[in-house]
Amino acid sequence: MGICTRPVEIVENAASTMRTHRVTANLTDSELARLEEMRPPGCSTSAYLARLVREASPPSPATHAEALQLLAESARMGRVQAVIALERALRPTAGERDLDGELRRILADED
Repeated sequence: MGICTRPVEIVENAASTMRTHRVTANLTDSELARLEEMRPPGCSTSAYLARLVREASPPSPATHAEALQLLAESARMGRVQAVIALERALRPTAGERDLDGELRRILADED
């Protein structure tokens, strides 16, 4: 089996994310055939490879708000561990409790 060298361009039209880097991949005949089999009709090789790279990338970590939303959804579905984790996440910290007490004290002094 010979090695088939086929430049793989990762330069798309302006409507998509600007791709300014070019990658050359050395594939065997069978690897190239498999890539062509897997590539959806109407999708360029470069667009398909870029999609594979995006999908292989780890997802970005959830923000605090997203994590609370996921916990809330799980808690609503009756998952006890989610209920406990949500309660702990929403429980005020010691610093927040001190601020609440300080605010109450200030407001009480004004009366």
